[in-house]
Amino acid sequence: MASSYMLQLHLGAVETVILSLFAFLLGTTMHKHINILHRWAIPVPAIGGLTVALIVFLLQISGLILITLDKAVLVPAMVAFFATMGFSGARTNLYILSKSHPSLLGHEYFACDHANHHRLRTSESIWLR
Repeated sequence: MASSYMLQLHLGAVETVILSLFAFLLGTTMHKHINILHRWAIPVPAIGGLTVALIVFLLQISGLILITLDKAVLVPAMVAFFATMGFSGARTNLYILSKSHPSLLGHEYFACDHANHHRLRTSESIWLR
């Protein structure tokens, strides 16, 4: 099936990193210019990555070009991507979330049992409510 493509392109480790930086810059540009992406706080790496993935997919199903990426960069890139996803959350949204759902942000790790004045772990305090 790979022989049916007009052009086959294999990107090495350096080219894959350059493509990911391009995707990040594309996501940053789209995040600045498309208001709904900014309003809904969609992360820049997700915007750029999905856009590039859609472009590569459309090129592949059209039969124009088959782009393959080097797998050596896959695991470090995934670790960096998922480790930094939380950095894009707005502080005001985190503050509002901490007031409405404190258990989601870990504020309830130690809950106070007012009857006994003991500190209980969250897992124990949930069952005592």
